[in-house]
Amino acid sequence: MIHAAKLRTALAGLVAVAATSVSAQVYLSENFDAETSESLVAKGWDLGKNEFALEEGTDFHVAPPYLRSEPGGDFVNADGAVYLFPPTADGTQSTGRYLLSDSDAGGGSDNIGSMSEFWATTPSFNTTGSKEAWVHVDAEIDNNNNGECVVDFAVSVDAGKTWLPVWQTAEPQRPIKGYNYYLNNDPNYEGGAATGGYPVLGSASQTKSWSGLHGRVHLKLPAEANNKPDVRFRVRYFEPADAWWIALDNLVIDNNAAPMGTDVVLTEDFKAGIPATWKNTPTMTQKWGTEPLKGASGWLKQSSQLGGPLNVDLLKAVAEYRPLYDVSDEAMKRMSNADFEAFPDLVEFFHPNAMIDGRFLMMLAGGDYALWQEGLSIEESANLDTPSLDLSGATGVFLDFDSEWLHGNASSMYEVYVSVDGGANFSRILTYQEALSDRTEASYFMHHYLEVPAAAGAANVIFRFHTQGGDPDQFEGFWAIDNVRVTANKGGSPATLSAKRQGAAISVAWDGGGTLESATSITGPWSAVAGATSPHSITPSGAGMFLRVRR
Repeated sequence: MIHAAKLRTALAGLVAVAATSVSAQVYLSENFDAETSESLVAKGWDLGKNEFALEEGTDFHVAPPYLRSEPGGDFVNADGAVYLFPPTADGTQSTGRYLLSDSDAGGGSDNIGSMSEFWATTPSFNTTGSKEAWVHVDAEIDNNNNGECVVDFAVSVDAGKTWLPVWQTAEPQRPIKGYNYYLNNDPNYEGGAATGGYPVLGSASQTKSWSGLHGRVHLKLPAEANNKPDVRFRVRYFEPADAWWIALDNLVIDNNAAPMGTDVVLTEDFKAGIPATWKNTPTMTQKWGTEPLKGASGWLKQSSQLGGPLNVDLLKAVAEYRPLYDVSDEAMKRMSNADFEAFPDLVEFFHPNAMIDGRFLMMLAGGDYALWQEGLSIEESANLDTPSLDLSGATGVFLDFDSEWLHGNASSMYEVYVSVDGGANFSRILTYQEALSDRTEASYFMHHYLEVPAAAGAANVIFRFHTQGGDPDQFEGFWAIDNVRVTANKGGSPATLSAKRQGAAISVAWDGGGTLESATSITGPWSAVAGATSPHSITPSGAGMFLRVRR
């Protein structure tokens, strides 16, 4: 790390991380820190809305300052200050400024059927020569458990005339609200049309979801966006209906895939349960399991309509009540107006907002996973540890996994740790409690990709999924993980970085070629240092800087 304040007296330490990969071609990068809404528009961004948009204050803007008020998140720091910024790769909040649309703070409600749209569209960028392009962004998209809006990412290759979906989410109440609007207002209205059909429950889709996003997101753009001279990326609220918010930061579009190693070290899909080689340790009674945990009276979940304990997994809940009610599997997948008409029980019980007001496990529902559910005592906690992994030959280490979670109580905490000494000591690499977020709304779902520099070269590495807290008398909170994978780069030797002081600057040199990248956190986001060749002179600024060579 380079500390600017110490340069007059000593050369501060330099953290260098090397990974073998193809150098990134960056097509667009924006961290919003030096921008205002006006300057962003001057750079070619379109922060717009259509003629049907009536909510006041939902407009996309660079924050802070805020159009109406600060986002009303539920998580606070040790001093009681609310976290206001979206999460970075390790879950801690970003810094500086960011892009925000806050429907919750806005006045009014552009409900289903309004055709209201608010959007933020990037300037045109050029992907000529690319075989694939990716978007990487720190994102907090909070889905309302009883909301009806659509949020989407999309790209255009024809100057904004048409748009291709990249990622979409629909809030859980949209199917039933859309059906009611069809019945009472417009016989041609289909609520799922805005997303080309609703997300499929239990699909674990990374591109069409019932859930929000919280973390650094990596999404591959459609093939149509490759090798094009005029590409635009857009984020949009459609019929926001007094939703929560969209908060984005550190946007990068390049030709680098999500961070992963070339060699697979560990994979686990929990199809055979939690393996005996994994250590599953509770402090009281609540272990990780492969189904929702049970209390004395049944499933630890309350039902608002069926009158008894209910499985937190939506599809498993449906299966339990299926003998008593009539609804087909295909109707559950589509939830079109025709399906609602054909199956009245779908209207009453089985759409995503039914029974428990949208607070279900939805995207991993019906499958195999490891799950921890908040139980009776706020003193509960549990650790799920991988087997020890020998990564002594690795020059880069990465952890990725599916994650769906919902905080039900202020006591709950979900985090990921790594140990490089066989479990004697652990360091946190991901948290869900230190950035803008809400409790007791619809779940979040995404695939996390974590670069873990501390594990490279270590012979006794353990990853830990840590939970704690309880949700007495509600049992709404849960955390489910699946498709856990550890990968590594083992070929070749890492690049060597050296640094020496030159007055107020630092001269950085490295061997073997590659691209010099910088970040303000060891977990990124990383960006290429423009025009840097070895040696390269840098004048540090801010609290700290991390450098690595990527090749």
